[in-house]
Amino acid sequence: MNHRNEVNIDPTWQGLIKWGGISLVIASIIVIIFIVGVGVFHVTLPLDPATVLERPNVPTTLFIITIFGEFLLLPGFLALYFVLRKVDKAKMFIAAVLGAFSVVMFFVSRALIISLSQVSAGYKSAATDSGKAAYLAAAEVALETQNVYSTIALIFLSLASI
Repeated sequence: MNHRNEVNIDPTWQGLIKWGGISLVIASIIVIIFIVGVGVFHVTLPLDPATVLERPNVPTTLFIITIFGEFLLLPGFLALYFVLRKVDKAKMFIAAVLGAFSVVMFFVSRALIISLSQVSAGYKSAATDSGKAAYLAAAEVALETQNVYSTIALIFLSLASI
Protein backbone atom coordinates (compact mmCIF):
# COMPACT_ATOMS: atom_id res chain seq x y z
CA MET A 1 0.00 0.00 0.00
CA ASN A 2 1.26 3.42 -0.91
CA HIS A 3 0.46 6.13 1.63
CA ARG A 4 1.40 9.63 0.66
CA ASN A 5 1.94 12.31 3.25
CA GLU A 6 0.00 15.22 1.93
CA VAL A 7 -0.17 18.63 3.48
CA ASN A 8 -3.77 19.72 3.77
CA ILE A 9 -4.04 23.47 3.65
CA ASP A 10 -6.90 25.22 5.39
CA PRO A 11 -8.75 27.16 2.65
CA THR A 12 -9.06 30.22 4.88
CA TRP A 13 -5.27 30.65 4.77
CA GLN A 14 -4.81 30.09 1.03
CA GLY A 15 -4.78 33.81 0.24
CA LEU A 16 -2.09 34.48 2.84
CA ILE A 17 -0.08 31.54 1.59
CA LYS A 18 -0.33 32.75 -2.00
CA TRP A 19 0.79 36.28 -1.08
CA GLY A 20 3.56 34.89 1.11
CA GLY A 21 4.91 32.92 -1.83
CA ILE A 22 4.67 35.95 -4.09
CA SER A 23 6.48 38.06 -1.50
CA LEU A 24 9.34 35.54 -1.35
CA VAL A 25 9.65 35.63 -5.14
CA ILE A 26 9.71 39.45 -5.12
CA ALA A 27 12.26 39.44 -2.28
CA SER A 28 14.46 37.15 -4.39
CA ILE A 29 14.20 39.54 -7.32
CA ILE A 30 15.22 42.42 -5.04
CA VAL A 31 18.31 40.48 -3.95
CA ILE A 32 19.23 40.06 -7.62
CA ILE A 33 18.66 43.78 -8.23
CA PHE A 34 20.93 44.57 -5.27
CA ILE A 35 23.71 42.32 -6.56
CA VAL A 36 23.45 43.76 -10.06
CA GLY A 37 23.38 47.30 -8.61
CA VAL A 38 26.56 46.65 -6.63
CA GLY A 39 28.27 45.57 -9.84
CA VAL A 40 26.87 48.31 -12.06
CA PHE A 41 27.61 51.15 -9.65
CA HIS A 42 30.98 49.69 -8.53
CA VAL A 43 30.09 49.63 -4.86
CA THR A 44 32.75 47.89 -2.82
CA LEU A 45 31.52 45.61 -0.08
CA PRO A 46 32.07 45.96 2.81
CA LEU A 47 31.43 49.65 2.48
CA ASP A 48 34.34 52.06 2.85
CA PRO A 49 33.52 54.97 5.21
CA ALA A 50 35.25 57.64 3.10
CA THR A 51 33.50 56.48 -0.08
CA VAL A 52 30.10 56.39 1.63
CA LEU A 53 30.58 59.90 3.00
CA GLU A 54 31.78 61.24 -0.36
CA ARG A 55 29.06 59.54 -2.45
CA PRO A 56 26.23 58.40 -0.15
CA ASN A 57 23.45 58.24 -2.75
CA VAL A 58 24.27 54.90 -4.38
CA PRO A 59 24.79 52.81 -1.22
CA THR A 60 21.82 54.46 0.46
CA THR A 61 19.56 53.75 -2.51
CA LEU A 62 20.71 50.15 -2.77
CA PHE A 63 20.14 49.50 0.92
CA ILE A 64 16.73 51.21 0.88
CA ILE A 65 15.76 48.80 -1.89
CA THR A 66 16.93 45.88 0.25
CA ILE A 67 14.70 47.06 3.10
CA PHE A 68 11.67 46.33 0.92
CA GLY A 69 12.99 42.86 0.12
CA GLU A 70 13.70 42.13 3.75
CA PHE A 71 10.25 43.38 4.75
CA LEU A 72 8.76 40.88 2.27
CA LEU A 73 10.36 38.06 4.24
CA LEU A 74 7.73 38.55 6.97
CA PRO A 75 4.71 37.38 4.95
CA GLY A 76 6.90 34.70 3.40
CA PHE A 77 7.81 33.20 6.78
CA LEU A 78 4.21 33.54 7.92
CA ALA A 79 3.03 31.64 4.84
CA LEU A 80 5.63 28.94 5.39
CA TYR A 81 4.45 28.59 8.97
CA PHE A 82 0.83 28.08 7.92
CA VAL A 83 1.76 25.61 5.19
CA LEU A 84 4.09 23.49 7.31
CA ARG A 85 2.71 23.89 10.84
CA LYS A 86 0.95 20.52 10.74
CA VAL A 87 4.27 18.83 10.04
CA ASP A 88 5.85 20.19 13.24
CA LYS A 89 4.17 23.17 14.82
CA ALA A 90 6.88 23.94 17.38
CA LYS A 91 9.71 23.93 14.84
CA MET A 92 7.73 26.03 12.39
CA PHE A 93 6.86 28.53 15.12
CA ILE A 94 10.55 28.82 16.04
CA ALA A 95 11.44 29.27 12.37
CA ALA A 96 8.83 32.02 11.94
CA VAL A 97 10.02 33.83 15.08
CA LEU A 98 13.68 33.60 14.03
CA GLY A 99 12.70 34.86 10.58
CA ALA A 100 10.94 37.85 12.16
CA PHE A 101 13.99 38.54 14.34
CA SER A 102 16.19 38.49 11.24
CA VAL A 103 14.00 41.09 9.56
CA VAL A 104 14.21 43.35 12.62
CA MET A 105 18.01 43.02 12.69
CA PHE A 106 18.18 43.79 8.96
CA PHE A 107 16.11 46.96 9.53
CA VAL A 108 18.46 48.10 12.30
CA SER A 109 21.52 47.48 10.16
CA ARG A 110 20.08 49.31 7.15
CA ALA A 111 19.15 52.32 9.28
CA LEU A 112 22.81 52.80 10.15
CA ILE A 113 23.80 52.99 6.49
CA ILE A 114 20.93 55.31 5.63
CA SER A 115 21.90 57.61 8.51
CA LEU A 116 25.32 58.10 6.92
CA SER A 117 23.67 59.97 4.05
CA GLN A 118 22.72 62.64 6.60
CA VAL A 119 26.25 62.78 8.00
CA SER A 120 27.70 63.18 4.52
CA ALA A 121 26.88 66.87 4.28
CA GLY A 122 28.77 67.59 7.49
CA TYR A 123 31.75 65.60 6.27
CA LYS A 124 31.86 67.47 2.97
CA SER A 125 31.63 70.86 4.70
CA ALA A 126 34.21 70.11 7.41
CA ALA A 127 36.95 72.72 7.12
CA THR A 128 39.72 70.94 9.02
CA ASP A 129 41.33 67.54 8.77
CA SER A 130 40.39 66.79 12.37
CA GLY A 131 36.75 67.56 11.55
CA LYS A 132 36.82 65.17 8.61
CA ALA A 133 38.58 62.56 10.75
CA ALA A 134 35.78 62.80 13.33
CA TYR A 135 33.16 62.17 10.63
CA LEU A 136 35.22 59.28 9.24
CA ALA A 137 35.49 57.73 12.71
CA ALA A 138 31.74 58.04 13.23
CA ALA A 139 31.11 56.46 9.82
CA GLU A 140 33.52 53.62 10.62
CA VAL A 141 31.68 52.90 13.88
CA ALA A 142 28.31 52.99 12.10
CA LEU A 143 29.50 50.62 9.37
CA GLU A 144 31.11 48.19 11.80
CA THR A 145 27.94 48.20 13.92
CA GLN A 146 25.92 47.64 10.76
CA ASN A 147 28.11 44.64 9.93
CA VAL A 148 27.44 43.16 13.37
CA TYR A 149 23.67 43.57 13.03
CA SER A 150 23.75 42.17 9.49
CA THR A 151 25.68 39.14 10.71
CA ILE A 152 23.18 38.57 13.50
CA ALA A 153 20.34 38.90 10.97
CA LEU A 154 21.99 36.37 8.66
CA ILE A 155 22.45 33.94 11.55
CA PHE A 156 18.77 34.25 12.49
CA LEU A 157 17.76 33.86 8.83
CA SER A 158 19.99 30.79 8.44
CA LEU A 159 18.61 29.18 11.59
CA ALA A 160 15.06 29.90 10.45
CA SER A 161 15.78 28.37 7.05
CA ILE A 162 17.25 25.23 8.59
